[in-house]
Amino acid sequence: MTMKKQNKEKKKQKPKVVLKNLLFALQIIHRAAPGFLLVSGVCNLLNGFRSALTNVLILRYVVNAVQTGEDFATIAGVVLICFAVHLGLNLLLNYFSPWNHPTIYTRENRQKIRVYLDKMLQEKARTLDLAAYEDPAEYDNYFKARENSLDHIMAVYWCFVQ
Repeated sequence: MTMKKQNKEKKKQKPKVVLKNLLFALQIIHRAAPGFLLVSGVCNLLNGFRSALTNVLILRYVVNAVQTGEDFATIAGVVLICFAVHLGLNLLLNYFSPWNHPTIYTRENRQKIRVYLDKMLQEKARTLDLAAYEDPAEYDNYFKARENSLDHIMAVYWCFVQ
């Protein structure tokens, strides 16, 4: 069997395994930073509502109000209220949303996840036999896991957010 064929077979994973790994990563995020996934999901919903408010509801209201002959003061009042709601949602999402830019909230939770992963790996390292430390391949695997675990967990998080 050629090396390319072996690599392709290794990379293909069954959907059940992928789902199991995804749930494992999400559990780690939830345990390390409780509420982080929930806040991110709520931010996604609020962002969708903000877009609908701006792009659909206000425009629809203004067109319907002009067609029915509502007075300008009422239309302006409703538009200003919607603008205030939109502004409030912007302020809220700018603090909590992870996709606009790395916020303090996202950085703090990323640090919590890093600490949690380090503790998990240290606990696992304590249970290993001394022979595992003497084997260069095992030792190398431990340090690769320690270096790359946060990046992989955060990649799952970004997929969840998107």
